[in-house]
Amino acid sequence: MDFQGLISRIPLSFWRFALVGIGGLFVDLAVLYAGLWGLGLSWFSAKVISFFAAATFTWWMNRQYTFGKSNKSLLVEWASFLATNAFGGFVNLSVYTAVVTQFHPYVWLPAVATAMGSLGGLFFNYLSSKHLVFNQVSKLEILAKDSRVGEIPPFPRILYLVTCLVCLAFGATALWLGMDASWGLRNYHWYNGWAYVNSLTGRDGLVSQLASFYNPLVDVPYALAVERLPARAVGFLLGMLHGLNFLPLSAIAWQLSTLANTRHRLIASATLAAVGLCGAGGLSEVGLASYDNVLSLGVLTSILLVVANWDKIVHESNIKGVAWTAMAGIPVGLVFGLKQPLAIYGVGLTAAFLIANMTLPRRILAAFCFGFGVLVGFALTGGYWAVHLWKAFGNPFFPNFNQIFQSPWALPIPNYDTSFIPQGLVAKILFIFRFSFDSRLCSETVFRDFRLLSLITLVLLAALARVWRKQAHPFTHPGPTVWMLAAGLAAFAIWVPLFSIYRYLIPLEMLAPLLSVAAIGLLPWGKRTRLGAAISLLALLTVSTVPADWIRVPWEDKAIAVNVPDVPQPSESLVLLSGHEPLSFLIPAFPKSMRFYRIDSTFTLPDESEAKFRSVFREAIRINRGPIYSLHSAKEGHEAIRKLAEYSLEFDKTSCREFSSPIGTGAYALCLTRKLSTAQ
Repeated sequence: MDFQGLISRIPLSFWRFALVGIGGLFVDLAVLYAGLWGLGLSWFSAKVISFFAAATFTWWMNRQYTFGKSNKSLLVEWASFLATNAFGGFVNLSVYTAVVTQFHPYVWLPAVATAMGSLGGLFFNYLSSKHLVFNQVSKLEILAKDSRVGEIPPFPRILYLVTCLVCLAFGATALWLGMDASWGLRNYHWYNGWAYVNSLTGRDGLVSQLASFYNPLVDVPYALAVERLPARAVGFLLGMLHGLNFLPLSAIAWQLSTLANTRHRLIASATLAAVGLCGAGGLSEVGLASYDNVLSLGVLTSILLVVANWDKIVHESNIKGVAWTAMAGIPVGLVFGLKQPLAIYGVGLTAAFLIANMTLPRRILAAFCFGFGVLVGFALTGGYWAVHLWKAFGNPFFPNFNQIFQSPWALPIPNYDTSFIPQGLVAKILFIFRFSFDSRLCSETVFRDFRLLSLITLVLLAALARVWRKQAHPFTHPGPTVWMLAAGLAAFAIWVPLFSIYRYLIPLEMLAPLLSVAAIGLLPWGKRTRLGAAISLLALLTVSTVPADWIRVPWEDKAIAVNVPDVPQPSESLVLLSGHEPLSFLIPAFPKSMRFYRIDSTFTLPDESEAKFRSVFREAIRINRGPIYSLHSAKEGHEAIRKLAEYSLEFDKTSCREFSSPIGTGAYALCLTRKLSTAQ
């Protein structure tokens, strides 16, 4: 290998930047040890202070000796330096934290950790400093060269026809896979929508467990369809909705592509959209009432609106540019209002504008307008529900984030599933590699999909490659491509510590093939090499995918069918649900005048004996003048006995009547209760 030739290709500014970085390292160490020994700060607190001190030192030295002064003011240049070096700073702090938490606290450990962190962030910081902070080119020239998309050929009408065919194909796939009997359907999707349609929301207590507090609006279309259509028609329509994602996916690919040949552009757009639709997460939900692959339409629509109007957003200085940006945020806000975990996309897409290839004021304006649009969308679909939760429980996201809102109706903890979140910084950083080969780390079911792994890996490789040589002929337009890549990384970075549940990443899974190919297009290889790598990757992703297997059953005439026993005096009856099995899907089959409380769930845990909901249940039992029943899975009778005893009740085994449902997991028992014989 010609090392001399390789070194000669490294620009002189890089060596100067590295020397300044060494000086910054000494500043970092001096402030770090001063904080540790002089002020008695923790390792992390001292590191944060030393990082900002070193960053300010390196900004000033690079301004004087490495790159020269830019055409920005001092304050703006300093803020730009810190903002654009944020990723390098993240690498720096991540490596530092990983080292100091994984080894014994020797006196030299902070110095080694700081040096390793500085080296890790060196390449990212050099690239961002050179091209975004200390550039001497005027802002208009930057935008004209790197950000403008220019004229895009009209979207071909044939792709509308292809979308229809894809929808029909996925509708047929849903029929082939079988009828939905998933845990989520039985726990809340059917009941929440049914209760809202029949104005019964809030009548029953915790029957859907934690999901009792989810926005029911998203389940209303399914409830209406189930009551009016055969089961196969419902499944076919849900399958078609998955296929509808083909349209925005292909349109985004069409807008991003730099291919001049219209036929090649069409084939590439359709292929990337098809591979995106065939991910493990998306395929596993075809025909299911889970909606992750349906609400993805809102995320994709927002991205399409930004990409299709990129030049207006970047260059228009009048109200038109502002309006387009705000309008683009509304669709992702709409789906965020329907399902809270999709907030990761609203935040990610908004934050990505802050590092987009625009002038700094334009970045801030675009981020503000897009974020405003997200909030407008959220208010339209989720505002009413947030107000309801606030009035009822003092927490607009109840019971989530109750460690912040401190509602007395729940424990001051996050109150959502955190079992998949990796523990420790190193585990979080390596999580993408771990769950790609062990899906049990992020899902209840087994699947295999390498789309996200390939995306993260290729984005990092493309970022490193651009340090040495910028690709003159990328596959996609750099401006919107960089924005999309940054948004995807931001959404993923939020997802890991907050949820780590794979199905929330289905919109990103759909985009991963397109973004991976875009990243390959930025690598410093020849055009044929990059094209071959892209085709090989798409083929590998397609053949290696193994979808998850959620619970499905053979098709019946009705999507929800339950033959419940007759209940005398239904308007005076109270039914207590218990056990681990989801039971709320049984409730719509009973008379609407009956009331149901779940005394045992993922929300009312055994050690929460003084929870306010339990007080409500006890009072309802005390004042009830009619019969009180126990509803539980027949195989969980022992659990029902134990839970009823906490309310001084027991059920009469001779009164139990069993019934079943095609989507159930066995027989269910409805038993008449009585006062516990040992109760005082």
